[in-house]
Amino acid sequence: MKRRISYKTIKYLLLALLLLSLIPLLTLGFFAVPVADDYSYGAYAHLAYAESGSLAAALSGALEKTVESYLNWQGTFSAIFLMSMQPAVFSEALYALTPFIMLAAYVLGSFMFCRAFFARLPGLERDLGDIAAALLCLVSVQLMPSPVQGLYWFNGAVYYVFFHGLALAACAAALSLVRNGGAVRCAALCLMCLVLGGGNYVTALALSVLAVAAVGLLVLKKDRGWKRLLLPAAILFISFAASIAAPGNAVRQAAQDNTPGVVKAVLMSFQSALAYGWEWMTLPVLGLLVALALIFRPALSKSEFSFPAPLLLSAFSLCLFSAMFCPPVYALGTVGEPRVLNIIYFSYLLLLALNLVYWLGWLCRRGKTAAEDGVRAVGLGIAALLLALCCGISMLGGTGFSSVGAVSTLASGEAGAYRDSALRRFELLKDESLDDVQLEDFPVKPYLLYFDDITRDPADWRNEDISTFYGKNSVVLK
Repeated sequence: MKRRISYKTIKYLLLALLLLSLIPLLTLGFFAVPVADDYSYGAYAHLAYAESGSLAAALSGALEKTVESYLNWQGTFSAIFLMSMQPAVFSEALYALTPFIMLAAYVLGSFMFCRAFFARLPGLERDLGDIAAALLCLVSVQLMPSPVQGLYWFNGAVYYVFFHGLALAACAAALSLVRNGGAVRCAALCLMCLVLGGGNYVTALALSVLAVAAVGLLVLKKDRGWKRLLLPAAILFISFAASIAAPGNAVRQAAQDNTPGVVKAVLMSFQSALAYGWEWMTLPVLGLLVALALIFRPALSKSEFSFPAPLLLSAFSLCLFSAMFCPPVYALGTVGEPRVLNIIYFSYLLLLALNLVYWLGWLCRRGKTAAEDGVRAVGLGIAALLLALCCGISMLGGTGFSSVGAVSTLASGEAGAYRDSALRRFELLKDESLDDVQLEDFPVKPYLLYFDDITRDPADWRNEDISTFYGKNSVVLK
């Protein structure tokens, strides 16, 4: 008898690999330090906490900053509040929690989503959902466009990666609510929608599109579950509308030149989606798709789910992917900073995987499954070859995979030198006898840890914000 590897075995192997890949990334977090907007948004809470030692005072300071930002800069109120409570508000040593928080949010959200939509919805084993989540997390974290802005800079990471993870969890909660109902489920989803509506515009817009599509689809199917989504969806829309209507958005937008109109922004978003979709179709992504196809095919052939209208799903996926480019394109005329691309890349991989599994299920329902043992063996060989080739290229380049870059940064001593320099800075900034502080430049600037700094101009906004944070007259770079 032929013995096959069970899904549970594959799951545990992938979970072990995922955990091993995250260890160097989490370790590197102990060398990360606050920068730029961390001081801008955290100053009120930090000063309040330093004066009173009270968590309530820090929360009050964060709320004050949220209101100020809402009126004068941007309306994403729940995101601003979280940014104002960055860990260094209480202690610079706590800033090491940043990658732990971001990876926990993204990984947990991914597993919740994949269990719901890769396993529970098509009626497959839960292990298959975990397998899909582990594979997606492995590839997305290792190849994210900007690890420094997505894992080691609290302000940029919580604004995008954290909210993306929360959005994935909300999608899973929505499916559970539609199927099972329950006041507790509804209340939990409503709270998540309130927070997500006040988060970054990329995630909030994508969720709003999904909410409309979900309610519309359930109505067309005459599924009464659509009524259960009405209250969470309404809270999401109201929260999102309140964020958009903030007076601060008009102030910020007035500082932007040559931004496109709505129609041009939509067209540019589709253009960006096609361009990045092609650019991101790399060897690891192909390996991910091959592996998913081979692992899911046997189970899909036994699924009772009908997988209707796959073309419609693909068209909707393209529109949703394009919509994620729209907020930065409309506001700035470009796709935005790499921290924005992080979550768009995560969504790209997720949509690819969803479409692959869905189309494969559709083909299986129609008896078009030519994946015999020999074909599976060849496919697994191709996937293994692609993965090995990617690892080889990454090792030679030194920075291809995030974890490889983290190991290199730690082993070379760059991380330690960067952190030591930051500690010397903190000593000067906390010296109460100094009102005007001059800081040495960082001797090394690891690409996973560094992306911005103060300047020699005391009037630079970064200098002024760090001065305010530590209560100094001025802070400059030597």
